[in-house]
Amino acid sequence: MSTTLRSQLLAASARIAAPLLAHAGEIAFNPVPFAADDAARRAVITSDRATIDGREVIGFTTLARSGDRIGEAVIAALTDRRGQEAARAAAASARS
Repeated sequence: MSTTLRSQLLAASARIAAPLLAHAGEIAFNPVPFAADDAARRAVITSDRATIDGREVIGFTTLARSGDRIGEAVIAALTDRRGQEAARAAAASARS
């Protein structure tokens, strides 16, 4: 059996088996209040409860937020292709 045919058969088998192996469960979140003003639109608001496959799950842990500094990195900072933060790169190019 050629490598190409074998690869094609393995790929076809994976495509057939994937939906059977991937058990898509249900997830539902309690509603959150409507953001009525600008401050509410900018606030971080999350659902206090979630139900996964009929089991109620409560709480979450925030690992990091945009702007948090972890080591030398700033979470969600825009960077240029050299990895410098965009604000720093713009300031450096304005000085030169």
